[in-house]
Amino acid sequence: MAPRILIVEDNLPLAQAMARLISRLNVSVDVSGDGIEGLRKYAADPYDLLVVDLHLPRLSGVELVRKIRSTARGKALPVIIVTGVYKGDQYAKKAREALAIKYYLEKPFSQEALLDSVKQSLSATLSAGAAAAPAAPAPAGGPRVTVVKTPPDRAAGTRPPAPVAREKPTAPAPRPAAPSAPAPGPKPVAEIQPRRALMGNLSSRPLDGLLLEAKKTRATGILFIKKGDDDRSLLFINGVPIGLSAAKLETSFGNWLFNQGKISLMEYQVYQGQQKNGADVDQIFIKMGALLPDEFFAEWKKFVEESLSQMFSWQDAEFTFQLWPPLPESSPLPPMNLSHIIHQGFKRFVPGERLMEVKKRASGRFVALTRNYYDHQMHISIEPMEALFLDRADGTRRFEELLPEAADDADKIMRSFAAFQALGMVELRDRPVESGIEAPYPIRERVFEGVAAGEEEEPEAAAAAPEPEPKARGFDDMVGDLERTLTGVVEEIHVEAPAAQAPSAPDQEQAQKEAELAEFHKAVKSKNYYEIFGLKFGNFDFGKLKEQYFKLTKQFGPEQFIMSSGDYLEKSEEALSIIATAYNTLSNVVSKEKYDEMLDSHTRAAGVPGAKDHDKMQAEVSFQSGMAFMEMGDWDGAEKSLSEAMSLTPDNAEIIAQYAYALYNKNRKSKVMQKRVQELLAQALKIKPRCAPAFAYRGALLLDDEKAALAEADFKKALSLNPRYRFALKGLKKIEQRQLEEKKGLFSRFRK
Repeated sequence: MAPRILIVEDNLPLAQAMARLISRLNVSVDVSGDGIEGLRKYAADPYDLLVVDLHLPRLSGVELVRKIRSTARGKALPVIIVTGVYKGDQYAKKAREALAIKYYLEKPFSQEALLDSVKQSLSATLSAGAAAAPAAPAPAGGPRVTVVKTPPDRAAGTRPPAPVAREKPTAPAPRPAAPSAPAPGPKPVAEIQPRRALMGNLSSRPLDGLLLEAKKTRATGILFIKKGDDDRSLLFINGVPIGLSAAKLETSFGNWLFNQGKISLMEYQVYQGQQKNGADVDQIFIKMGALLPDEFFAEWKKFVEESLSQMFSWQDAEFTFQLWPPLPESSPLPPMNLSHIIHQGFKRFVPGERLMEVKKRASGRFVALTRNYYDHQMHISIEPMEALFLDRADGTRRFEELLPEAADDADKIMRSFAAFQALGMVELRDRPVESGIEAPYPIRERVFEGVAAGEEEEPEAAAAAPEPEPKARGFDDMVGDLERTLTGVVEEIHVEAPAAQAPSAPDQEQAQKEAELAEFHKAVKSKNYYEIFGLKFGNFDFGKLKEQYFKLTKQFGPEQFIMSSGDYLEKSEEALSIIATAYNTLSNVVSKEKYDEMLDSHTRAAGVPGAKDHDKMQAEVSFQSGMAFMEMGDWDGAEKSLSEAMSLTPDNAEIIAQYAYALYNKNRKSKVMQKRVQELLAQALKIKPRCAPAFAYRGALLLDDEKAALAEADFKKALSLNPRYRFALKGLKKIEQRQLEEKKGLFSRFRK
C-alpha cells in the first residue's frame, strides 16, 4: 500500500501546491485547512506522515502535534513543521525538543527542501512501496490529491472507522463449546480455562461480599452479572478489578463520558460506529485526541467505580464468577478504590429492604470501631455527620443513640453505618465496653477546600472573583519565554554589579573584610544551615555549632563595617539574620528534627535547596516546629516558632490561626491578648474564608466564654471543611458532655 500523507495548512493555494509537488513521489496526499479538521482526519484514518503549519485556526499546530504524540500510534509518526512566523534557530531547537520532529522548514522554502524532507521521513516506506501503482494526473484544484489507485471501499465513498496502517489482520480467538448448563456472560477466550466457577444470585450473595472476597483471596477471573437485558462483566487480576464491559450502549464508557461532558456529540457518534469493531473500542477517544492517555485512564477508573456503585441496587441479578489460576506476582496493579465503591454503593444505591435488615440486627446493640477502621477511613470521603458518628462509636453507646434526631439525617447515617459494617470498620456488641483503637501509624489530616454538601459559602468567598482558567501553552509562548530569559540575565547582571565594585575605604584590611562579607553574603544563600557553620548533615556537633556561630557573628557583625558604605551594612545585617535563623533552628531539638526531615526530602527531590528555597523552607520548619510544640502543650515554644513562620509568610491563614491559638493559651488571663487573638482569627478568615483551624479555634474561645451554641456552629463549620479535624470533633464532644452533665444535674434537683 502506498504511503499516505496529511498536509495541515490554512493557506489553501500553498497546501494544494505542496500536495501536487509531493504527489510526484507516488504517494496519496490529503489536505486539511485547520487544526480541528486535521485532528479529525488523523483520528479517522492512519497516515504515514504529517506536514503541519504552526499558525492554524481553531487548534494550533503545536497543540495538534502534541495531541497526536499522546497516542500510541502517533508517538513515532514522522512530522514535518512548516512556518512563516516562527523563524530562527531558537524556535527550531525548541520545536525539535518539544514536538519530537526532525524537519523544521521556514517559508519560503525550496521544492527540493520539501521533497528531500518527505523522502527522508518516508525512506523505509517509499522503498517498500516502490512497486505501487503509477501516479494518476493530479487535479487542478481542491484540497484532496490522490495519486495512487483508491481501494474499492474508498472509491464508493465509505471508510472503515479506524483501520490500522499496514497491520496484518489477526484471526479471532477460538470460542470454547457452549456449556450444558446456561450461565450469564461469555466464556473466557483463548486456551485459558477457568479453574472453577461460582454461580448464584446477588439477593443471597451481595455484590459487596463478592468484591471483598475477591480482594481477600486475590482472585483472578471474570465476574459476569446479568439483570434482564443488562449484561456486564468485570475482570479481576489477583483480586484487583481492572476492567468492566457492558453489553448495552446506555451503560458503556462512551455514554458515561458523553453524559459527563467529556466528549462531544460527534465524538460519541464515532464511538457508536466503532462498537461494531469489538476490542479496544474505547481507545478511539485517545486516537481522536478527545482525551490524553492520563485523562483516559483517570476517567476510566471513575467510570468503573461509579458503575460498580450503581450495581449495588441489583438485588435479583444472576452472577457467574469464573476463577482462573492466579497470575505470577510482578508489579502491583493500580487498584480500584474498593472502599469508595462500597461506601458510595450503600449510600446511594442499596435498596431499603437490605438496610432494614441491617437496622434490625443493630437495634439495641453497642457500636464500636475495629482495627480495620484505619484500613479504610482515608479511602472514603467522610462527611461531617459521618465523622461525628464514627467519633462517638466508642463501644459505650447503643446504635439508636448514635442516630441523629432528624429523620433524613438518620436515614443517611443508617446507609453509612451499613457501609462501615460491610467494610469491617465497625462492629456490634451485646454489652458496653469502652474501647479506644489507636492508629498503628501516624495519620495526616486531610483538608478539604470545598464546602460540604448543603453548606453555603461564606460571604467573602462568594464575593471573590473566580480565577481565570490557565491558558494552554503553545508555540506562541516561545517569544515570551525568550524575552523573560533575557530579562532574567540582565537582572542578574545588574544585581551582581555592586559586588564587583572596588572597596570604598583605601585601608587594605577594611577592603579585605568587605570582600569576605560580599563573598559570604553571596554564598550563604545557596547553602543549607549545616553548611553555613561548616558542618555536615547527619554528622552534627553542637559544640562546633556554637563555636562557629560566635565566630561568624563577630566576623560579620555591623561593628566591623561602620566605616563602610550602607550597602555593606545591609549585607552585614542580612548575613547575621540568616546566621541567627540557622543557629536557632539547629540548636532547638524540635526545630532541628523538622528541618532534618525537610532537608532530606529537598535533597532527594532536587539537591541542596538554594536561595529561593530558604524562606519557604524556614517558614515550613517554623510552622511544623510550632505544631509539634502545640502537641506537647509548650505554648511558649509554639508562639515563638509560629511567630517566625508568620513573619516569613504573612498571608498564610492557617499559620495565623495556629499562632493565635498558641498566643491565647500562653496568655489566658490577659483580656487585651484575648482581643488580639480574636482579631488574628478574623484576619485569617478574611484571607481564607474556608480556614478550618480558624473556625475551630474561634469555637474554642466561644466555648470557654460559655457560648456553647455559637461554639457548636463554628465547630460544625470547621468540620464541613475538614470532616476529620480532631480539634473540632473534640470541641463538639465537650459540648455534648456539658449538655449531659446539665441534664443529670437537672434530674438530681427534681429528685430532691
